[in-house]
Amino acid sequence: MTTTAHDLKRRIGVQLQSTSLMDEFTILEQLLLFARLYGLKLAHHSALEMLERVNLLEKVNVRAHQLSGGQKQRFTLILHLVNQPGLLFLDEPTSGLDPQSRRTLWEAIRQCQSEGITVVLTTHHMDEAEVLCQRVAIIDRGKLVALDTPTALISQVKGNASITLSAALDFQELHNLPGVAAVNVVNGRMQLLSEDISSSLEALLALARARWPAIGRSTDKTTEPRGCIPAVDRNTMRVD
Repeated sequence: MTTTAHDLKRRIGVQLQSTSLMDEFTILEQLLLFARLYGLKLAHHSALEMLERVNLLEKVNVRAHQLSGGQKQRFTLILHLVNQPGLLFLDEPTSGLDPQSRRTLWEAIRQCQSEGITVVLTTHHMDEAEVLCQRVAIIDRGKLVALDTPTALISQVKGNASITLSAALDFQELHNLPGVAAVNVVNGRMQLLSEDISSSLEALLALARARWPAIGRSTDKTTEPRGCIPAVDRNTMRVD
């Protein structure tokens, strides 16, 4: 069987970072029109089902210029699925979207994957790549510098997590905790640099409880000895 370039193009969907829509058409009209451009006759109920999968069913009679940025991105994804592609290219589809719109688009992309569509996604968001991609390629200045699963790539990155304490513990005891690579004093607080944050935190809390038994128990603040309970400032935890 001979496959022509025209046949291949009909099996490919491409969503660019920015897509021009026909502002004076409703989104239902545009969806039906795009189907006709591919030589398809999309049934009305099928068009409604496609809009529903990206939470746009209530916007069925809304014109394109009345959609928000996130709604436009979700709608353009549906436009590029109307030809039922086997291969879908997405160029930074969630760029500039609010968290809710981003999550909705993620769910739509996951559904595409579950239907057997191969998705090639361009993104600057590493969390997005981790959630949506089975394989990640990192390109720097036009050159491929890494290609592997998200888990494998993450395991190759070495970094220290920082734990900051608001009360002092013995310097040597802190340095001997599992995973701790260094202990410093920063702005009057103890700072631990850890290569294994889970082990270090677990051992740190055990050390603190041994010194201040009240940690981890519900106590009346009026009866607590002042200044005896140190705080582990989890908000300062970061990967350097």
